[in-house]
Amino acid sequence: MAQLKTILTHLSESIFDGSYVEKSQCICFLIALALGAFSILLSLTLLLTDLNTINMNREGYQELLEISSICSLYNLILAMLGNLIKNKDNRVYAHACIFSYVLINVLILFYIGVYSMGTGIALAGAPIIGLILFDRHLIFTGLGSGVIIFIGFNIFLLTNNLEYAPIVQHQIAPYRDPIWLMTMLTFVSVHLGLLVYIGHTSITRWKQREAEVTFLSTTDPLTLLSNRRHLMEHYHQEYQRAIRQQSPISIFLVDLDHFKQVNDTYGHLCGDEALKMAAKTLKDTLRETDLVGRYGGEEFLVILPDTNGRAAVQVADRFRRALQANPIHLSDGHQLNITASIGLNTTTPKHVSELDHFLASADKALYEAKNNGRNQVTIAMESENAA
Repeated sequence: MAQLKTILTHLSESIFDGSYVEKSQCICFLIALALGAFSILLSLTLLLTDLNTINMNREGYQELLEISSICSLYNLILAMLGNLIKNKDNRVYAHACIFSYVLINVLILFYIGVYSMGTGIALAGAPIIGLILFDRHLIFTGLGSGVIIFIGFNIFLLTNNLEYAPIVQHQIAPYRDPIWLMTMLTFVSVHLGLLVYIGHTSITRWKQREAEVTFLSTTDPLTLLSNRRHLMEHYHQEYQRAIRQQSPISIFLVDLDHFKQVNDTYGHLCGDEALKMAAKTLKDTLRETDLVGRYGGEEFLVILPDTNGRAAVQVADRFRRALQANPIHLSDGHQLNITASIGLNTTTPKHVSELDHFLASADKALYEAKNNGRNQVTIAMESENAA
């Protein structure tokens, strides 16, 4: 039991860290290639072999072999298209794969006479493929199409418009009995419910892990603002968008005044509280379209898309006054007033090569604010529309 538990744990970890997905895609592609090659040989066999000489039902087996050949070639084409498509999230292709998987399996299993078991196997593949592709909508496509095909075949069977398992010679009356069919439908429904639950739970777990990883990789753990890497990515995107749209963009750098002295005098816990309070004040001050992140240490960077200099100054000064008006309450009953120096810059950019200089000018304005007495907003010399 311990060994089995270890194996299942490793399998679960491999599935959700993505390695299983890559291996599964490679394996599926190789299988599709093998099926394609086999289908070609099968087609040649159909042309060269007289099925009566090997004591088979010629009509039934020829239909099965023809269907198998066509299905295998179709799978090969899908696999090759999948490797050629650059957009791996192409939803039309993904749904086509799921539908073909269900349809092909139901057809083949119907012809070889294991419809009751085959239906469950074919429909079970939909959650499995959906799990590999990590899209719950694909599960619903597979299950929905499979159930429709299943019901359709049974209607044709009940009305004697379709022969069940044409390649085998045995009594088929039970497959036309309504009670037997209802029994099988009941069994399949319970089975599918379990499969849907497993598939949905697995995908939900993957999505949660993906969201957690994204959050951890883009968020500063102390302030819960964007970290520097995510912040700079957003800054580059907004700067390039401003170039395309010829719209203004403003930024301002915030530095908490005398922060080292706060740490040395009151301890790092108090310093952390100051950072968290500044972060909260910034978030409360800004619009939803603005982005603020921790730039480093006690510095924050604020990005204001589509904002001219005058509006940016108002936002920056509103934050400065709000921060000054909210002191930190210490455990000994005293209050600690926190202020900030701000360097601001605004431009309507023309070239992406100016991106670093634009940020450097805001940084220079920040240190001018600190040198001129702190607790103020200083505008960069080349900033436009800030008067």
